[in-house]
Amino acid sequence: VRRLSPDEVRQIYEVRELLQRQAALMIPLPASDALIAELMEIQRVYSAHVDAHYLRGIHEANDRFHLTMFSACGNDYLVSSIDHYMRLSLPVRANSLADPQKLEVSRQHHWFMIEAMKRRDN
Repeated sequence: VRRLSPDEVRQIYEVRELLQRQAALMIPLPASDALIAELMEIQRVYSAHVDAHYLRGIHEANDRFHLTMFSACGNDYLVSSIDHYMRLSLPVRANSLADPQKLEVSRQHHWFMIEAMKRRDN
């Protein structure tokens, strides 16, 4: 696995932030019941992997959660770009996978996102 320089990490995260913010702004709210149900199921799987300390499952479910959520923006090219930058940032994000406190924060953030998507405001 290639190590990223601090400048590369900064640049990758700047682009990720722009892409993800734009996708989030484009998601129609409130989200459909089907999307909420799908996110809740992914979150259930994610939580089970966190509880089991199954790092690969945590990573896969986390990425699936975010890509599913961003897919609701309706722009496949934007979602593909988000996926690309998620993969570029994996060496940095992987450090959080083994940290129980960061995983708990992530789990709570997922629930907050689901609740926010049920409402009309961004």
